[in-house]
Amino acid sequence: MKKLLISALFVTACGTETITTESQSAGALVYKAVSHLVLDREPPGKVCPAGGTRFSSTNKAQSQLGLVSCIAASPRVEQPPNETSSPPARASFLDWCSASDVDSASQATVQAIMGKEKLSDCKEAAKKLASLDSLNLSGLALVSLAPLATLPNLQNLYLSKNKISDLSPLRALRELRNLQLDENQIRNVSPLADLSKLMSLNLSKNAIVDVKPLIQLKNLTRLQLDSNKIISAWPLQTLPKSTYIYLTDNPLSSQVFAVK
Repeated sequence: MKKLLISALFVTACGTETITTESQSAGALVYKAVSHLVLDREPPGKVCPAGGTRFSSTNKAQSQLGLVSCIAASPRVEQPPNETSSPPARASFLDWCSASDVDSASQATVQAIMGKEKLSDCKEAAKKLASLDSLNLSGLALVSLAPLATLPNLQNLYLSKNKISDLSPLRALRELRNLQLDENQIRNVSPLADLSKLMSLNLSKNAIVDVKPLIQLKNLTRLQLDSNKIISAWPLQTLPKSTYIYLTDNPLSSQVFAVK
């Protein structure tokens, strides 16, 4: 399907900014480098929100679409609270599997991993899982990710539709390329900042406010942040231009709309 590409140069009090949006289909917007600009097609003379200044785009493509702009004030982004600490780290999956003092949430994760990989013996599991590169634990009501920290060769990890809030164990998974965390209870994404090999990250349907930690992920080609609590997407402009960023259904103080 042909993509709609709109790129415009806007003049602000601090200089110029290039804003690009891409739309793949009607009603589905893909955002790239979203700034604090509100695009609309209201009649001339409308007062911009929050005292912003209204002006028409100088870009031919946007003019043909009837887009006009308002410079809005930068919102204050609330920092997410610290999440509950993870259980004490263990050296190997064998430790998680065979120890008698493992907390119930981590036990549930160990059992889920064993079940998915059709394993019953802890020693056999530790040997096989050491080289595991793909794991799907979606839809299992999991809370703890602690045992996953002992699986450093994972490249594809599917954790959709769980009850996850603490991502700190994922710091150890430096080989991850594809991480699916949609439909969880995540607020703090800071633990993901060092996963530099990530190419696809799905964080839709969580409670994320601050996206700044994600700007370190320079290899991302797809970032899904739909249905969160994001107020400002401004930091994401530093991601590579090839990154597709999905931001629908967020309380953004600045929205970008492509209008026919």
